[in-house]
Amino acid sequence: MVKSNLKIIACILILGCAYLWNTDSPLLWGDEAGTAIFGKNILKTGVSFGFDGRNLLVFDNCASVSTSLLSKKIPWGQDYIAALSIFLFGRSTTTVRILFALIGIAAFFPLHAVLKKRSGFPGLITMLVLLSPCCFREMRVIILWCCYFLLFSYGCMTAGSSPKNRGFSCYPYAPRYFFIHISSQHSAPWDHSFCFV
Repeated sequence: MVKSNLKIIACILILGCAYLWNTDSPLLWGDEAGTAIFGKNILKTGVSFGFDGRNLLVFDNCASVSTSLLSKKIPWGQDYIAALSIFLFGRSTTTVRILFALIGIAAFFPLHAVLKKRSGFPGLITMLVLLSPCCFREMRVIILWCCYFLLFSYGCMTAGSSPKNRGFSCYPYAPRYFFIHISSQHSAPWDHSFCFV
């Protein structure tokens, strides 16, 4: 038991180092910067507003803001997570990415629980899946992919349990939202030539 817990802790530490290392580079991409601006404005106004008094969000010819400068991106979840990250850790490239990376690391637990029933090396396999190029890239950027992966993993974990013991289960919803979100992204994880998961 102690040995298996040490393996899990080692895997999480490796994931943590990988996900949090060098989060200041590259600087925020266009859509990430937009999410950070929306997050910063949520702290001021409570809504995803595209103008903060200095910066106007014009990414993709203003396609992400309405005529009233509110975000057109639905859901606003990633904007609120960015706002929380800015509130907790400050305002920089690194700090706005931290909470997204931590949510990605949290996906280890339900995925490990699924693989523990099916593999002799659940910690190693879970860590390798989360360190694969498609997961690694998406878990460190400011988009909801990390949240959907966490919900999807949780859904897979609870899918086999009986309805009486399941409690809250997002399984019917998580795969649908996960694939809707991925299909709406202009750079889905599987369209990269180096993706092997």
